[in-house]
Amino acid sequence: MTGDAFGALATLPLFCLGQLPSPDPEAAIHEHFEVWHSCLIVIREVIKAAGAKGDRDTHAAVAALLDVVGDLRDAYIDIHHFHRAEPQRAADTVKRLQAAYDRMPSLVRDLAARLELESPFLPGPRSLKSVLPQRNLQWLSDEIQREMAGNRNG
Repeated sequence: MTGDAFGALATLPLFCLGQLPSPDPEAAIHEHFEVWHSCLIVIREVIKAAGAKGDRDTHAAVAALLDVVGDLRDAYIDIHHFHRAEPQRAADTVKRLQAAYDRMPSLVRDLAARLELESPFLPGPRSLKSVLPQRNLQWLSDEIQREMAGNRNG
């Protein structure tokens, strides 16, 4: 799920800005969200089935990740809707998107620790998988800033 969420940074910004043709960019966003959401629902149900019903902290960790994936979905949809008509709003939304991505690794690590998993499957701080999301978010921000400049000059 985490890999797909960060991997989405390779395509979803392109759908949002209309640079990658799609008959329904919003559907593409929802498809990614459903993958993330479904993974977390499966984790939550496995935890329940394993008898960890009383572990509020573990359930809270899953709930926090559900909130983050909802925030990612909402931010991508807002960027898609507002990048041309209200580019400042889209630029502010990129900050929300960044904040959601920033929260995810610590939440995944926390959940992995609670489930006693050895590895939360997160990329190392110097890996390509860590660097590319930051570059993609910066690219998205730069593109929206260009649109804002174009609206002021046009």
